[in-house]
Amino acid sequence: MRRLYSIVVIALTILIAIALFSCRKGSEEETIRNVITEIQTAAEEKDTSTIMIHVSENYNDPQGMTYDSLKKLLRGYFLVYPRVSVYLNYLQVTVADSSASATFQALLTSGQNKGSITDVIPHSLGVYRFDVSLEKQSGKWKIVSANWESVNGDSDAGG
Repeated sequence: MRRLYSIVVIALTILIAIALFSCRKGSEEETIRNVITEIQTAAEEKDTSTIMIHVSENYNDPQGMTYDSLKKLLRGYFLVYPRVSVYLNYLQVTVADSSASATFQALLTSGQNKGSITDVIPHSLGVYRFDVSLEKQSGKWKIVSANWESVNGDSDAGG
């Protein structure tokens, strides 16, 4: 009887440890989802500073962009497109220790603010597929690289 009790206690301890690890991993995924959502909101508010808080100073992507060139690219988009809306779809997050990846599609729309009726109907900038790599740095998830391409296969996707 005592042996059965010991086995049950060990089994419950293992199950609790697995559950705690799963919750931790789940909370890390949720944290990354929140980072992506904060970036979405900041883009709609044209808040480059808030976006860049979530980008590592060591950012480097396959297109050759760095932290500074990404910041310039965002500022340029926000100047050309005074109103930007971002709609996210198919957000998937994978966490492995202190690194993670997020993939999603983003529909970008804009208005030109020219004072005409065309400002009421958004202008589509396109649908893009993003592959984002993140690392945990000083306790915060930071984007270290990103790749994006037009879902329509346009060559001028910007990334």
